[in-house]
Amino acid sequence: MSRTLFPEPPTTKQAWSPGEVLTPEPDWQDRLLGWWYRLTAIPEPPANASFVKREIARRVRLFSTVAFFFLIVLIIFFPACIFLPNRLVIYLDGLIIAITVFTLVLNRMRKPLMAGLILVIASELVLTAVIVTTLPFDETSIQLYDLYLIVDLLAVSLLRPQTIFALAFSNSLFIYFDLMYQQHTQVLAHDLVTQFIPVLVRPVGLQIIIAGVAYLWVRSSTRAITRADRAEMIAALEHTIAEERAYSEQARMQLEESIQQLVKAHIEAVNGQIVAKIPYPPEVKILWPLIGVINSLWVRLQHTHQVEFELQQLKRAITAYAETLHQAAITPQQPLPMYRTKTDLDPLILAIGHLQRTQRKQ
Repeated sequence: MSRTLFPEPPTTKQAWSPGEVLTPEPDWQDRLLGWWYRLTAIPEPPANASFVKREIARRVRLFSTVAFFFLIVLIIFFPACIFLPNRLVIYLDGLIIAITVFTLVLNRMRKPLMAGLILVIASELVLTAVIVTTLPFDETSIQLYDLYLIVDLLAVSLLRPQTIFALAFSNSLFIYFDLMYQQHTQVLAHDLVTQFIPVLVRPVGLQIIIAGVAYLWVRSSTRAITRADRAEMIAALEHTIAEERAYSEQARMQLEESIQQLVKAHIEAVNGQIVAKIPYPPEVKILWPLIGVINSLWVRLQHTHQVEFELQQLKRAITAYAETLHQAAITPQQPLPMYRTKTDLDPLILAIGHLQRTQRKQ
């Protein structure tokens, strides 16, 4: 019987791996803003991470990206604040820069929703303070209403998409009451008397169109991301199931082959062809208790064969020496021949020979 009783399990060629499906190639954004993500975001989760972990990482990176461009706008706007008649603007701009940096710290701590809420509320309040403190309000200052669109985009990107409608509604109400009751220049006051509706429609209309388009865009993007995540999860599950099926099939085939080898080895052992004990295969641990029992039985079987062989030798030796004693009884004058049978009968033969020599001496 061969010592390689259990062959190695067959290997199957894997058509694809989860990394090929779930790990995207780094794009230009990662190459360009990699240093920024290392400072303000968390590392990308592995491909086999759960949907919750990947969604948190996506939101953290999104906030980091939005805050990066928002900071650029604030920093570029900071020198221009010096030339504005409202001296409070430069302090408010510095305040919103500091708040943005603080929200980046929160974002780094895996709290992108809280960071987004703080940034949106702070931006809304700072811009409202700039508009309210711009006195008197002239036709050029009406452009400040357009900056509410930036806050809307921050809200729809960093918070729930439907938040933009509440923000757009509140901004529209503020624009209406601000045009009605804030101190205006004479030129603007005259224009509002004759063209109040056209002046109001422009910023309010921008609020409505931006809110609708941004909501649809973000909602579609969110659904696309959700579908992509589901597709990745399904692909990973299908791959896991395929691996488990392949492993189960290999284990079943190996178990069947091992059982056949055990049956063959048992038949050879019964026929007296025992060479060695059955080794314990590391791949089929479920058969180890059975192999242990079979090996124990084989040890006993080997001992039984040895006892049977010795018994046969003893029987032959008894028969042969009984014939010798019978011949010695016919011719008592001849000495009894002594020879070893290599069995348990040898001590008796020696005792008989010793007895015969003692009788002759007497």
